[in-house]
Amino acid sequence: MRVAVLQIRPRLCWSRTEFESEIDSIVGSVVAEHDPDLVVFPECMGLWLMGMEATTLWRRIWSWFLPGHSIEAQRVQACITKEWDEAEYYEMAVNLQFSRPPKRTVAASSSGGLLSQISEYSMLSVSASGTGRSRFAETFRRGAEWLMNRLPFRFLAKRLRSKDELEAYQDGFSAAARKHEVYVQAGSLFVMEERGVKNQAYVYGPNGELITVQEKIHPIPFEIMLGILPGSGLSTFEIAGVTCGVAICYDVNFPNDHVQRLADAGCRFLCCPSGGIVPTHLWKWDFEKDIKEATWIRSQESDVWIGRSYNAGDLIEHVLMFQGIASITAPTNDTDDGSGIVGIVPEDHLVKEHTLVCDVT
Repeated sequence: MRVAVLQIRPRLCWSRTEFESEIDSIVGSVVAEHDPDLVVFPECMGLWLMGMEATTLWRRIWSWFLPGHSIEAQRVQACITKEWDEAEYYEMAVNLQFSRPPKRTVAASSSGGLLSQISEYSMLSVSASGTGRSRFAETFRRGAEWLMNRLPFRFLAKRLRSKDELEAYQDGFSAAARKHEVYVQAGSLFVMEERGVKNQAYVYGPNGELITVQEKIHPIPFEIMLGILPGSGLSTFEIAGVTCGVAICYDVNFPNDHVQRLADAGCRFLCCPSGGIVPTHLWKWDFEKDIKEATWIRSQESDVWIGRSYNAGDLIEHVLMFQGIASITAPTNDTDDGSGIVGIVPEDHLVKEHTLVCDVT
């Protein structure tokens, strides 16, 4: 089984069609270059859809109850002026996915710029309230925001927004898998349910069928504070005689836990879609902490291969940044040099797109 593990730049897609086109292009180019059986995307794929226009009139009406990007821009600016706090930045990522679809007022292309294409974020260098509004308009907006936070409409609007994004995500990855006749582990996205939000990863087969949904078992502490619920369950799938599973990001940090249960279920290869938010692109990844004490040690304990995918680049320039150190680890006996490292993104590609490929037997 050949696997392609992606380290990839987030795209801001303004429509369902544009999202489907981006996923199709990425999967198509990876298949053409590497001919994999399985393609693995990173975590937080919902951020690609935060700019997507609502797909029905009903959902467009309800989207007005969602938080606007003026509010998010002010939260972003507050983060900039304070010491780096990982929790705040991941909260920002969740809020962006469930905000009101923005108007594209700065640029018309999804390539480059990303959130700087939205006027509220292009004005971050101005004062926190400097969005061109009068004092009366700003006071009115704050009052409306306060009121919306205390009415049930916002929760219902977020449920509809989540459903819109999930449908686009599912259709986009299903179509790409079917067109290019390849298995696709579609990273993960936040999905709002009745009891709260879960981080879920989906896998599609060469016929476009959904074959696996895996929830994130261990939300990190700040995710729990945001209302993201611990996941449950265990699901596997088979490709060319190799049993595979999914462990989302932090789930690989626990010994004798989810990874071991997947191994006990017969898994030989695990997809590990991960985020990669960093405070600055000067951030230095720690091999011992970020690889050896996570995926590498799990590979040795549980006798499994693990392909860890990451985002790379900026979603909000100089503010919401991703830095990948995608890797593939394996039991030491399965590597020629006995290192247990099959592949790792070179240091000069930490903020660039990169694809790691391995053959698992």
